[in-house]
Amino acid sequence: MERKRFTSALFQLICFIVISTLALPAGSVLHAEDVIDLYRLAIDHDPQFKGASFERLALKESLKQAHGRIMPVVTLEGVGTRTYQDIIHSQNAVFASGKADYNSGLYTAKLVQPIFRYSLLVEVGQAKKLSKRADVDLEIAKQDLIIRVAQAYLSGLATGENIAFAEAEKKDVEVFFERAKTRYGSGLAPVTDLYDAEARLASVNAQLVKAENEHQDALQAIAEITGSPVAKLSVLREQLPLVAPDPDDAQAWVKVGMDQNLKVKSTQYDVDVAKQEVTRQKSAHLPTLDLQGRYYRNDMGGSLFGGGATVDTKDLMLTLSVPVFEGLIISSKTREAADRYEKGRQILEQQKRAAVRQVTAFYNSVKTALSRAGALKKSVEAQTVLVRAKEQGYRSGMYASLAVLDAARDLYLYRRDYAQSRYDYIINNLKLKQAIGTLSETDLEAVNEWLQQQ
Repeated sequence: MERKRFTSALFQLICFIVISTLALPAGSVLHAEDVIDLYRLAIDHDPQFKGASFERLALKESLKQAHGRIMPVVTLEGVGTRTYQDIIHSQNAVFASGKADYNSGLYTAKLVQPIFRYSLLVEVGQAKKLSKRADVDLEIAKQDLIIRVAQAYLSGLATGENIAFAEAEKKDVEVFFERAKTRYGSGLAPVTDLYDAEARLASVNAQLVKAENEHQDALQAIAEITGSPVAKLSVLREQLPLVAPDPDDAQAWVKVGMDQNLKVKSTQYDVDVAKQEVTRQKSAHLPTLDLQGRYYRNDMGGSLFGGGATVDTKDLMLTLSVPVFEGLIISSKTREAADRYEKGRQILEQQKRAAVRQVTAFYNSVKTALSRAGALKKSVEAQTVLVRAKEQGYRSGMYASLAVLDAARDLYLYRRDYAQSRYDYIINNLKLKQAIGTLSETDLEAVNEWLQQQ
């Protein structure tokens, strides 16, 4: 009678496992949000992306400053003076004897317009390059945000599924543990069966605790990006369009990556700026020519000769400055700039090689995840049939309950690995597009189409 009750309970549990593992939930939070919801929230609240936005604005100001240095400079000055005089003795008949005090003022307006300063023209060119690099860097930050949001979201789904797997396995082991206690108490099983069940139950509990902690950390990672507690996550559809990269040729992707990789573009702008810096430092050997205009009024309320005067003066000058010798500083700065330019070229070469490696690696990762998903799906299907067969064998006395539990545990592992292979396929697809510089919100929207409410 006892064996019949246990068989019935175990049969129901195995049926629950077979059915539920094909559509296990992926989140355990409040209400479902899709990945686009979180991405748009992150656009406004992610400190890393907002910092990149402000950096772009700061670099844009450098162009305005460079233009400002070739514009006229106007200065106004005013000096007011109070003079106290006491002529003690004088042999000059013009000077009066006695004391005198008076006010005087000097007011100056000055304009300087650079006519030829080659270094300022080079600075404008550098600032334009930096402005373009700022746009590229912001796009890099945006694509990085897409990847971080997608990774955090998929991690939340994966860890949520791991909780479901661990909870389902725990139910299996608890049934086995209770059975082992009963049989041991009745003298129908050795104490080793009880110890095995107890150890297995402790292991499953530890796995469940670990899965719950990892899930909480995954949800916190999403909140770190979005600035808000994460709500319930949508789940991934069972049927996904898992296809090979198009074109199915790694070298074709590498070629596109070399033309469009954003980090290569950003580094190229740095190299261009460094090259222009060499020219700017050399230009310090060139003469400079400025146009200066000056107007000043000297308003004297008195003088040593008695009486006062108001004098207006206007000057218009061309100032030519020819550097002759500055202690070899210009030559030294030019060599320094040339060395930094060569360093920049080496960094660019390294970045190009890294881009080739990244594109190739992510292309291969997509192909691997695709093949792995197909193989693991077959494993899940085969293991599901095996679990059913072993459960039937257990009822007929062919298998022990431990064999059924082992088969069910393997089914959980295959199901978990299958789910992870699909997540790997998605994220590596996104990273492949990031590596060639074409990743956009449209790609994230395509992933969003693969989600469904629980």
